Amino acid sequence: MFALAGRMTPMRSDAVRRARHMNDIARRDPSWRTARFVNIGRDVVLSALLVGALFAVRLVDERFNGGGQTAITTAEAPPRDTAAGALAPPVTEPPASPDRQAVELAAPGQDVAIDPDANGREPPSPRGIITEFEAFVPRIIEDPPPPTPKMVEPPEPEPPKLVETTPAPPPPPPEPKKVEFFETKTQAVSVGFVVDCSSSMAGEKFQAVCNQLARSILNLDRKQKFFVVFFNDRFFPMSGGSAKPRLVPADQANKRAILDFLRIAQADGGTDPEPALQFMATLSPDVIYLLTDGEFNPLSATTYAQLTKSRITVHTIGFEIGGRSPNLEEIARRTSGTYRAASKAVAVQGLFLAEPGAVRAALRSTDRSVRREAAMVAMLRQLPFVDDIIALLSDADPTISAAIHEELVHAASGSDFGPADAADVPAAVRRWKLWWSLRSAPQARIVSALTDPEPDTRWVAASRARTAQIQAYDELIDLLRTSASPIWEEAHAALVGISGGRDFGPTAGASRADVAAAAEGWAVWRKEVKEEIDRVKRIKSCKYAAEKLRLAKVFIESKPDIFERRCKEIIAQFPDTPAADEARELLNSLALPP
Repeated sequence: MFALAGRMTPMRSDAVRRARHMNDIARRDPSWRTARFVNIGRDVVLSALLVGALFAVRLVDERFNGGGQTAITTAEAPPRDTAAGALAPPVTEPPASPDRQAVELAAPGQDVAIDPDANGREPPSPRGIITEFEAFVPRIIEDPPPPTPKMVEPPEPEPPKLVETTPAPPPPPPEPKKVEFFETKTQAVSVGFVVDCSSSMAGEKFQAVCNQLARSILNLDRKQKFFVVFFNDRFFPMSGGSAKPRLVPADQANKRAILDFLRIAQADGGTDPEPALQFMATLSPDVIYLLTDGEFNPLSATTYAQLTKSRITVHTIGFEIGGRSPNLEEIARRTSGTYRAASKAVAVQGLFLAEPGAVRAALRSTDRSVRREAAMVAMLRQLPFVDDIIALLSDADPTISAAIHEELVHAASGSDFGPADAADVPAAVRRWKLWWSLRSAPQARIVSALTDPEPDTRWVAASRARTAQIQAYDELIDLLRTSASPIWEEAHAALVGISGGRDFGPTAGASRADVAAAAEGWAVWRKEVKEEIDRVKRIKSCKYAAEKLRLAKVFIESKPDIFERRCKEIIAQFPDTPAADEARELLNSLALPP
């Protein structure tokens, strides 16, 4: 053993020298030290894996290949020494505990009884020794049952996808109708007229200008707007000096108003258009027509700035000036307008401001343009010979009859009584004349006409009930039940109007059954409304009767005659109220006749 230790001494010295040499190299070369650590870690991991594998093999061997056989082998006779032919000396082992000896001497598969120790506790089983063996029963591996086929449901169809499309751009608005004033034409939505009414314009000149101005305004479309200002050394707006002047639409009412305004206009005074231009600029029309026949001072920079800021184009007209006008030309140039010299010969003498007799005579003129203008003026001014105008529906010139028909439909707020064709002209003339007669008729006559046996009369009366908002619910509902189109259409429109926008039908083109159903819907609504009205009236009557009775009781003792008279008034005026019942009881208690 000492010899072995002597041989190991130089080996240990060499290992120490090598370790020191490696440490010197590691100090000088850090990369070598890193590699060394990696190698050491790898060796440690491999060693751990090897130990784990050996341990696992031992467990498997002890489990299945005979921990008991090993014990039995150690209990048999000692082996012989094959070299000497004698028994080998027995190996000296530490004495085993009785329990261990019992386990070693037990046959394989035999149970071993282990006695408890002196304290009565069962000693623990020796580590690594299997005390029981379980019989190996082979497991029968059965084939798994075939899988149950799954019902494959078809996928639900996807809803159609809405493909978003870019909406088409709205169509451009229609171009406004051209405005013409003394042969100066322009396209504008709104137009202002600033016209000279100084003393130099008096007489035929001013009459010609007013006729031309009326013609220009009456030719405007209903979607266009206008305003008129006359000026001398002051200015006179058509609104009569309203606190809030504004551009007005070119509808029938405003056209009628401008004709009235032109008939009373007079020429007098000096010439100063600047205040009128400044006023008109505040209304911001697209175009201004400035007409004058005199000289005036140039406009100030403030006026030009106002016109430029509002982007207003000013067309100037020199009327009967016999040449150029530097001021008018300068205004047109600085506002991107035009200048034109005009004369009264250009102005057509129209019927817009003529006497009623002249207008009536013109309705029978052989010139179709004169007849058409006379009809338009008579309609606008509401002259008392509309029958002559309606008679033009049968005019030989189709343009005149069409123009008269259009004007009549507009005057009737959209109601169209024909003619539908040439054969319907006589009946259409009768309907339109009836419509004109009902325009100023009292309400009772219109309600009576709703029940007239003549269909055309009911048709026209329903139209008048619609425009006049006559509360003839029951009569109009009866028209729905009993009349054909277009009478029930007018009755339906009237019911929608007087009911505050409620609509129970029928729709346009509905069948007779749908019209009848709609009539029943209107009747139910009307019944509910009447019941509600009656309920409210009764509540008010009860309150009023109770108040009168309270005041009458003041005189029940002091002046019984006054009390009796007031009680009788309550009974007569409100017979079905609680106050009337109480008044009767009071009169009976006082022995007074009720």
